[in-house]
Amino acid sequence: MHQEMYLKNAAEIKKVREVAEQMVKQVEVVGNENEKLCSEIKTIAKNKSSVTQQQKSYANVLKMSDNTQTTREVPEFKKRTPIIVKPKAKQTSEKTKQDLNNKINPYHLKITDIKAGQNGVMVIDSIDESEREKIKEIMDKQMSDKYEIKIPRDYKPRLFITDMHFEKNSDELIECLKNQNKCLEQGEIKVIKQYSVKNNTKTYYNAIVEVDECMFTSVMKLDKLNIGWERCRFYDGVNVTTCFKCKGYNHKATDCKSEEVCSKCLGKHKTTECNETPKNKCINCIKANEKLNLGLDENHLCNSRDCPVYLKHLSAKKHRLGY
Repeated sequence: MHQEMYLKNAAEIKKVREVAEQMVKQVEVVGNENEKLCSEIKTIAKNKSSVTQQQKSYANVLKMSDNTQTTREVPEFKKRTPIIVKPKAKQTSEKTKQDLNNKINPYHLKITDIKAGQNGVMVIDSIDESEREKIKEIMDKQMSDKYEIKIPRDYKPRLFITDMHFEKNSDELIECLKNQNKCLEQGEIKVIKQYSVKNNTKTYYNAIVEVDECMFTSVMKLDKLNIGWERCRFYDGVNVTTCFKCKGYNHKATDCKSEEVCSKCLGKHKTTECNETPKNKCINCIKANEKLNLGLDENHLCNSRDCPVYLKHLSAKKHRLGY
C-alpha cells in the first residue's frame, strides 16, 4: 500500500518537474527583452487588479458623478533634454552602441539616461540644454556620416478638460483659465483641440490644452478648474495613439498593415458594421498572452484605459516625455 502511494507520488513529482523544465525552456526562448516586457506588463496588471476588480473604460471615467470622491494622482513633470541618434541605414541598437563606444568617450559628458529604440535608434538624455548642445556638437563631428543627430521638439504637458456646457473659442477659453485659476495666471496656455460630445439630449464640450511645465504640477493638485460659471473636471492629457483598424497602439489606421479587428466581437470587419453579439474581450491582451504567455486578464474592452498592455505603452510614453 505504502509502496504504491510512494510510486504514485514519485510519478506526479516527475511529471511536475518535466512541465517546469518545459516552461523554463519557453521563457529562455523568449529572450531577455521579452522577459523584461513580461515582467513590466505583469507588474502593471497585478497593481491594477489590487486596486479594482472591475475594468473601467475611458468613457466610464468621464461619466463619473460629480459627487464621487476620488484621489487624484499628481504626476511630476520634469523637462528632459534628449538627443536622438538615428542610423541612416537599418541596424541593431548594439551596432549603434558599438559605434558610440568607438568614437566618443563619455567620461566627461553629463549623461543622465540612455534608451534603445527600434532599428538602432538611441535616445540619450543629458543634464541640461547646454550639456545637450555640447554632446550634439561632438556627435555631429564624429558620427554625422552614418547617423542623424536630432534634438526633438520640446514637449509641454497637456490637460484634458471635460464637461463644459457652454462653447467657447480658443481665446475665450484661455482667458477664463488664466483669470479664474490662480495657478494658471502666469505662463503660456495653448489650446490644442476642442470638440463637442452629445450625451442623450445634451451637448457638452471637451478641450485639450497645453501648459507650461512650471504650472502643470500645481494644476494637477486641484480638484476642478473654474471656467466661466462652471467647475469643470480635468485629467492628465497624455494619451497613447490607438489604431482604429487593428486596435493596436502607437500608429494610425492610415499606416496600419494589420488586419481589421472589430472592437465588439473581435471579428475581421469594421466595428460600425458589426451585427454580432459583443464580447468583453481585449485583442491586445489576447495577442500578448499568445505571444508571451503572460496570463493577463483579457476580460475588458479594447479601449479600456485599465488594460495592462495600454498602461505599459502609456508608462513608456510618459517616461519619454519627462514624467
